[in-house]
Amino acid sequence: MKLVILTLFAVSLLTYSLGLFKPPVDDGLEKRIRIARTEVNNINFGGCGYNAWYVKQYLDKKGIKSNLIVVWKPFHIMNEVDGVYVDKNGFFSSAYLGWLNHDTITPDRLQQWLNDSSRWNKSFNRSDTSRLKQIYME
Repeated sequence: MKLVILTLFAVSLLTYSLGLFKPPVDDGLEKRIRIARTEVNNINFGGCGYNAWYVKQYLDKKGIKSNLIVVWKPFHIMNEVDGVYVDKNGFFSSAYLGWLNHDTITPDRLQQWLNDSSRWNKSFNRSDTSRLKQIYME
């Protein structure tokens, strides 16, 4: 199963890198994701929910309809825009999640989870959320 997921991830990343697939969002989001990935420590070890929250706020501000997605195993939160998935690593085609158990969640549900620190990996420093907000909301 892990090999299948890694293969789908690699194919998705390769098609994006080669320009074979263009995400349905503006270049500003791509730039912000890159900044968040390099400036916010452990964003993918307990910070994915906050990253998804601020990506959602950014997309809403731009008038771009998006969904919040939870992957249950391994637990991970990301965004979806027109069948393209977005997280701190960038953009992925729908094939990436094809084999994973995932659901759409509401912003209210994510907010409840974010308020429960026991849900998240302790490696992520929750005070870094102010930097994430600055990156996505400037």
